[in-house]
Amino acid sequence: MTNKIVRKRFAAMSEQKNRISMVITEQDERDVIHSIQQITERLRGLVSLPPSQRRNKRMGPTEEGRARTIIRTLQQNPTMVPADLDVAGAVADMDALDRIVRIDDELQRVAQLVKDTRAALGMDVMDVVSVGYALSKTFGAKRGLGALVQELGARFGRGRKRKPQPAPESNE
Repeated sequence: MTNKIVRKRFAAMSEQKNRISMVITEQDERDVIHSIQQITERLRGLVSLPPSQRRNKRMGPTEEGRARTIIRTLQQNPTMVPADLDVAGAVADMDALDRIVRIDDELQRVAQLVKDTRAALGMDVMDVVSVGYALSKTFGAKRGLGALVQELGARFGRGRKRKPQPAPESNE
């Protein structure tokens, strides 16, 4: 292999970006999972809806404003409310909805941080793996790693993409 190719492969090492450095111990993992489980224990009454109900019954801003106005009207005019209409239950549900929205917003913020961190950790690992694979290809045979390099090449190497051949034209 020429010195030019070797230098090019090693140049990739200097371009490596360490996006994140963190250590998560087994105890950290257990503690975080336990904390997440405590959320579901604390929020007794959480439900799991079937997919068909998840997308059909969402209350958007327009519906929410309308619901608040109607509930307020029903509270202010109790004589027009039938006895079997659970206005107090709707008020309690609206209060719970307000709280669950704030909880959900915070959970989504943390979930996005976890997703981004997961992606950054994966990118950091793959940067090192890419350089390591290049080093193995360059120096592996001299160090008795020829079989490993071949195995890695078969499993992970990208073959050159062949250009699709045009279909032969038929002269009928």
